[in-house]
Amino acid sequence: MPDVSIIIPCFNAEASVCAALDSVLAQSCGNWEAIVVDDASRDKSCQVVRDYVQQHLDANIRLHCQPQNGGVSKARNIGMELATGKYIAFLDADDLLDKRFIEKMLDCATRQGADFVVCNALRRVSGEDKGAIYPNVPENLLEKDDCLRIQDHKYLAFFDTCWAKLFSKDFLCKNKITFMHGMIFGEDTLFTNTALIKSARTAVMGDYIGYVYTESQASASKVIDVEGRLRNLRCYIEEFARQVPEEGRGLLCRKCLEYVWVIKKHGGQKRKVLLKELLSSKLWKDVIFPIVTERGRFRHRLVARLLGMGFLPAICQW
Repeated sequence: MPDVSIIIPCFNAEASVCAALDSVLAQSCGNWEAIVVDDASRDKSCQVVRDYVQQHLDANIRLHCQPQNGGVSKARNIGMELATGKYIAFLDADDLLDKRFIEKMLDCATRQGADFVVCNALRRVSGEDKGAIYPNVPENLLEKDDCLRIQDHKYLAFFDTCWAKLFSKDFLCKNKITFMHGMIFGEDTLFTNTALIKSARTAVMGDYIGYVYTESQASASKVIDVEGRLRNLRCYIEEFARQVPEEGRGLLCRKCLEYVWVIKKHGGQKRKVLLKELLSSKLWKDVIFPIVTERGRFRHRLVARLLGMGFLPAICQW
């Protein structure tokens, strides 16, 4: 049995997937398997990976090609079903692992008895390194109560993604933690936040950069699909609100704040309509308003109350 299954969802990544696999091959710890799930790519990704596997027959790399595009959530779930390792890590096809990723993450997981381990990541835009994404904090172990009471929004950012993590497969299976199909934004935040509230022990290594997150200048400046993003945020908020215990509802605050911020920042000519739709919804009345007025900062609490009274221009201060 491999120590770690590295799951790589792949869609139109013929230019980058080999570099991702090279970073897996370069690992200092050799007991791993890599599972590439091609999500019906329209380019030559499938053939590129197939050729790579043939060139590295001594490496434990498997390719699964989907007949139809099902989205990244489905691709990751398929990878989890195929995984045989004791632990699971996710690697996007255009990203890279540090060569000691498996070694250091496994050591931390076993030493701390953690359900999952989080490390820091380097942001790289068009080949230029932009520095660490998350706070540089020393290794820390979070017990269940600690996880539910995290208030520092910068610290919570560690749990926005499924990459730069190592999850116990038994932990994921026992708690039935999977990616929600149909979500195209925030699906990994919902996955990782669910793991956070169900974990008995979570280890954070903010002082170890084990992952390289890459993006092009074009993707960094792309236009946001506002309605699509709000739709996915709504899915996250509704599903997470259903799962999280009362003492952990503060974890929802960031996404509640983000929902209104997206309307403010990217709503454009539709801002007023989107805001009115939100203020008349159950999402606002049952979740966003009570959580923000209870857990948000003073400014957000005040603005939420003004919005609730129908003073729409207050959104400018969000």
